[in-house]
Amino acid sequence: MTTNRRLRIAFAALLPALVAGAANAGQPADGDIPTFRVDPFWARELPDNWMLGQVSGIDVDADDNVWVLHRPRTLDA
Repeated sequence: MTTNRRLRIAFAALLPALVAGAANAGQPADGDIPTFRVDPFWARELPDNWMLGQVSGIDVDADDNVWVLHRPRTLDA
């Protein structure tokens, strides 16, 4: 049996477990469904005429600061 065939068989065997785990990810333990609301005052304009390129990552720290990682070379002239 070739290595590729073994990998495909192993992936096929693990796929149902991965799908089931992904389906349950982020679900509250107590069964409540989270609700969200739009904050009409977020986000403010960027200071000093800053511009964003393609955004490749976003994170929120413990102080609720939003950090954005972008690709500045993707901006058009």
